[in-house]
Formats: sequence, structure tokens, C-alpha cells
Amino acid sequence: MKTAADFSDEDLTAYLDGEADETLTRAISETVQNDLALSERLNGLRISEAQIKAAYDVLLHDAPTMPDLPAPVHQRSFAWRELAAGLAVGAFLSAGFTASLRPKEPGWQDFVAAYQALYVTPTLAGVSTTNTDAQAQLTRVSQQLGLDLTRAPEGQKMTFKRAQVLGFEGRDLIQLAFLTDTGVPVALCIIATDTADTKPIQSKQLEGMEAVSWSEDGYGFLLIGGQDSDVILQAAEQFEKVI
Repeated sequence: MKTAADFSDEDLTAYLDGEADETLTRAISETVQNDLALSERLNGLRISEAQIKAAYDVLLHDAPTMPDLPAPVHQRSFAWRELAAGLAVGAFLSAGFTASLRPKEPGWQDFVAAYQALYVTPTLAGVSTTNTDAQAQLTRVSQQLGLDLTRAPEGQKMTFKRAQVLGFEGRDLIQLAFLTDTGVPVALCIIATDTADTKPIQSKQLEGMEAVSWSEDGYGFLLIGGQDSDVILQAAEQFEKVI
């Protein structure tokens, strides 16, 4: 009988998306009936439509409100040049106003945050990774991304649990999952960016969780999880040193 350890995150994701072949689908379906650890991993990887809708609702909630319209002016006669100029200015202002009301399109960090919001302690507590397994996983995702991540766990006060390859708009998005001593799930996500700009560490809140982001040498980084800003900031500074 197979166990949860026999299936990779890629296998489970394919199963949830209905893309697994018949043999893999049957094996996972039979195993999950008697394997609580596998059931918990599937729950951790499952993103419901309600969660995605909630992420979009937050963005719509932050959209600016409609300002008060100016009082009408007294009518008077306009020369045709004044009328043409007025129409041009009005069109320009209308376009700018419409753009300001349009909600911001969610980026990769917003989707990462929505995914991380589903993580709870049991999602990672049952994942057991030896040093050999950890290095094998880190080597694999390093080769996939083109960035050396093998030293990522060094100096951290969190336990490395797993590395997996996700995707966003055709680009590889690497997630390194950690669990703090108090059982808080934390994720470091890295994606290749369109520019080589360097941006320093910046603290923020996403989906009610503490997060920091930075970019360097053509890669964007996001560390997110829990409510302790000091833990996240210190961990981010350590990651920046070794990656």
C-alpha cells in the first residue's frame, strides 16, 4: 500500500486539477482513504474558488471612491475653438479618472499570499525531510529557476520542509516552505522578473500576514507567513545573505 511519501506535490497538484493519468489517479484515490497525512497534503494544495474570489474582493475594496462632481457652470456662448479645446481636455481628464478607478490587477505576490493563507500547521507538520532529501529538492528547484538556492536554509531559525515548483503567467515560481518553532507556516517564493533592478527589503501585509519583498539580479523574492514582523524581517535578511 502506498503512503503520502510516495507522491510528490506535482503528482497531487495534477490529481487535484484532473490532469493525472488513470494509474496515478487510482493510486492517490485509494491511498487517501486510509492515509490522514495524504489527506492533509491535498487540503493544503487545494485552492478553492471562494479563496480566489476573496483575494479579488480585497483589491476591489481598496479601489478609490467616486469623488464629488463639480457644480454646473452657467451657460454662455463658446467660440468653436473654445469648444474643441474643452472637449479635448474633458476627454483627457475622463481617461485619467477612469484609469484611477480601475482596480489594480493582482500580481504574483497577491496569488502567493492567497495560496499561503490556506496553510495551517498540519499542512507542513507531517512533512518529514532528511538533509539528503532537502538538498536534492533544493538542487532540483535551483536548476529549474537558474538560481542557487541550496544554501537557503542556512542560519534560519525555522525548519525547512519542502521545495516545489509552481507557475505564474508562464514563468516558474519556486516555493520553499518552512515551519517555525511555534508551528507557523512560512514560505519564501522566488520568480524571475523582467528587469534586473535591485529593490531593498520592504515590509508589507498581505492577506493579513506579515511579508517582506525584495528583488536582486533579475529575481523577485517574497517571504510571507504569520503575524510576527520581527521573525519575517530577520529571516528575510538571512535569506538575502545566502542566496
